[in-house]
Amino acid sequence: MKLSLGDSPVIGYQHHAYRLSIMAQHTDFFNWFYCNYIQLVLVKRPYTPVLDFYEFQKSSPLLGEMYIPKSLITKYTPLIPFLKDRLEEGKYIITFANEYYVPNRLNYQRRHNAHDIFLYGFDPQRDEFHIAGFNENFLYNSGEVSSALMEKALLQFDQSKGDLIEWADGMHFLDLKHSNTFTFDKRIMLEQMEEYLYSRNSSDRFRMYANSAENVFGLAVYDEVIDYLHNLRSHVTDVRIFHILYEHKKVMHARLRFLVENKGVQLSLEHIDRYEQLAKQCLVLRNLCLRLHISKQLEVVERMIKLLDIIKETEKELLQEIIGDLAAQ
Repeated sequence: MKLSLGDSPVIGYQHHAYRLSIMAQHTDFFNWFYCNYIQLVLVKRPYTPVLDFYEFQKSSPLLGEMYIPKSLITKYTPLIPFLKDRLEEGKYIITFANEYYVPNRLNYQRRHNAHDIFLYGFDPQRDEFHIAGFNENFLYNSGEVSSALMEKALLQFDQSKGDLIEWADGMHFLDLKHSNTFTFDKRIMLEQMEEYLYSRNSSDRFRMYANSAENVFGLAVYDEVIDYLHNLRSHVTDVRIFHILYEHKKVMHARLRFLVENKGVQLSLEHIDRYEQLAKQCLVLRNLCLRLHISKQLEVVERMIKLLDIIKETEKELLQEIIGDLAAQ
């Protein structure tokens, strides 16, 4: 059996794709999605920064979620039969696995590394779990893992390393809440657009839950990425930075089309087309990053920096005009 999945608009990091591919099946998905996935956040690191969409919390009103530690489950029952039962109940599973035991992963039989994994089905004839995630070729797709390997992957972390090892005991069980609804909120969308435009710290909204994060937000992330490229000493770069920029522009363009086609909003076709061009420029930027990896020619970096400057200034001007038009309606 396989639980159904929709198409995730974002796959730059697989944790987005896991939840979004479930939620994409909900009738109110785009009402929720286009009120989110607007702000960008950059976390400074010693060598390579981390760029991602800003999220306050992983869940949404369209998803039900229950967290249970593996150590609690295995105290009372074997893990694999328990997971099969949850899948039969319609629960999707997000957890953490030692990729040394997961076929078609970059670290398979090479390196013990803790990473998140998504289970959405089980084949009793073949005794295999259906999983999704990035394979050894860095492509997001589906695959299968035998029950025997899955048990090792989920429980054997003695030699594992990686940033996610501290969460390796966690298991999240999710289901789609068809009866829940979400109404599109133009005001909150505009507020987040302004936070992105003016590089405001969106974590300030949630100070009653946690202290503000000392990260970089909005258009200011461009300057940090440019600074990162200026200080680059080798051809090794994190392509995810540039893929997230590309997906951000794709989502912004799709959001504008959604407003016009589904919410009766009046927007200039020129503005919509210009955001589509920004997405294409960010795709060129991402491909330049890939070229840098292959050619090892550091002069490619200068082209990337110049293109980033152009994209930043174009988006700043364009978004100011779009926000003005939206606020007037």
